[in-house]
Amino acid sequence: MLRLIATLLLLSLGVTAQAVTVEAEGRALIYNRDLDSARQQAINNAAQQALLQAGAYINSRQRVSDGILMTDHLQVRMKGELQNIRVLSEQIEGDQLQVKIRAEVDTDETCAATAAGQQYLKSAAVAGFPIAQPSQAAIGDLSAASSQIAAQLTARIGSRDHLRALDASYLNVHTNPATASSRQTGNGSLTDALPAFRDLDVQFIVSGIVRDLSMYQPEKDNEGNVLRVWYDQLDYRGRQHLRNFALDVFIHDGFTGALLFSRSYRVGGLWNSDRHTKTGFMTPAFLATDYGQKVRQLLTRISADLDSAVRCEPFSTRIVSTDGNRITFNAGSVTGIRPGDTLRVYRRSTLFDPQNQPHIRLEDTRASLVVNEVHPLFATGNLSQPANSLNIQQDDILMAR
Repeated sequence: MLRLIATLLLLSLGVTAQAVTVEAEGRALIYNRDLDSARQQAINNAAQQALLQAGAYINSRQRVSDGILMTDHLQVRMKGELQNIRVLSEQIEGDQLQVKIRAEVDTDETCAATAAGQQYLKSAAVAGFPIAQPSQAAIGDLSAASSQIAAQLTARIGSRDHLRALDASYLNVHTNPATASSRQTGNGSLTDALPAFRDLDVQFIVSGIVRDLSMYQPEKDNEGNVLRVWYDQLDYRGRQHLRNFALDVFIHDGFTGALLFSRSYRVGGLWNSDRHTKTGFMTPAFLATDYGQKVRQLLTRISADLDSAVRCEPFSTRIVSTDGNRITFNAGSVTGIRPGDTLRVYRRSTLFDPQNQPHIRLEDTRASLVVNEVHPLFATGNLSQPANSLNIQQDDILMAR
């Protein structure tokens, strides 16, 4: 903790910081009646949201004591710090736990454009968003939501000048919606880490689960009273036309599989379209409804949150091959790499947790590579010593620091 405080003080030198008080909410799925784990995840989500609201972002592992968030491990992603965190309330809604926290955040207003690596174009792949309860998509035929949400987010975050997005809606990251964003291992334990998606070769994996597409009052569909049905149609702004839209969104590191961001979103809107009409998802007919407009606005908000979450992450890229002290890596002029640029070398290694589950970690070799040859999609550079003397090999990582 002393080293962490010293680091934050050094980061703050020459920078004007401000303290703001933020209230934020977080949600988590209660899995196997484990309320403590759900509370921990919900507070983690709320803490991340508080930092996003204040213009900062951290990755942390946390524990709770007497309603106060205690941090076991904190990884600072930009010049920001969360202090005096209090749990204001918590409540159970169905199979989810919702908490509300209040915290103080000391942070810069934005991530400096001149900070290391901010000139490079980062990459993200947006995976599919499977529907937790497919039967809920029957009204309006919204089954295409899984791929269309990915396409919509890809277009929105890909329009940013610092992020290149790939539509990977064919990829199903979460085979079991009940345990997303965790993954069940072979021995039945859960881990937040996903397998690294080497074939995609991107820095971030965006994924999620569509949790709810139901009507607020689904029993209305089964009423046989013709007069009641006519009344409901005339009362076009009544609660019987309200429909839910809820989803969980995650960002994982594409090279290590580590969970970087997790948040639940929910919105409701009027669904006045005929329930037997195959409207489709994000079609003109869908967007003509109040529900469709609310969903569109929420996706815009989510894309802004995703942008905030990765904006100040350091740029990283994968090593393709080594030859003596010469290294080839998979980023080039399209990404913003230029001759003379310097990148830090990180060695990938495997760490086993107490359950003997493997996790990928990055070890700083403290060696730097100087770029000397740049092509559109790849580049090469030299180390001051042979790569094999540092055990640097294919799939290790270069990072802007």
